[in-house]
Amino acid sequence: MIVAGGAGRAKYSLMEEWGRSWEKDIRGLEGRSYAGGAGVPDGPFDYLTRRYVGISDEDSESRAGSRLRQALQRVLPGGLEANALVGSMLGMRLERDEEEHLATHSPQEVQQRLFALVEDLLRRLAQQQPTVLVMEDLHCADDSSLELVQHLLPLVR
Repeated sequence: MIVAGGAGRAKYSLMEEWGRSWEKDIRGLEGRSYAGGAGVPDGPFDYLTRRYVGISDEDSESRAGSRLRQALQRVLPGGLEANALVGSMLGMRLERDEEEHLATHSPQEVQQRLFALVEDLLRRLAQQQPTVLVMEDLHCADDSSLELVQHLLPLVR
């Protein structure tokens, strides 16, 4: 479902109300773009990931990395590549082996692997529990985020 409309048209309120109507067994994941965010790579997915994993602005780099690795381990066990790709997307300091792993791939390969990983993660989460992905203010999103959203659209089927 796509909810679209001009500024001030209560789209967010509509989505909040819809979210409150979900049964407790439905997982809601929210990505959000901000005005001027077109220069922030993967901004809505950064927001979504940090919220899902439980990373707050107050977390140290070490604590944030630990939370990310624990969350990924629960969904994708044994994931050096997952840690490297998602950590890189979040702009986190990577472990040496993660940096080395990413360095063996071109930027295009890294993007393709990230897209495949996000797709796999969403599939796995949806197998565990019905999952709704809400992306706010995509008109402010960067090109990479929009490409990732397009890549994920076939999952709706």
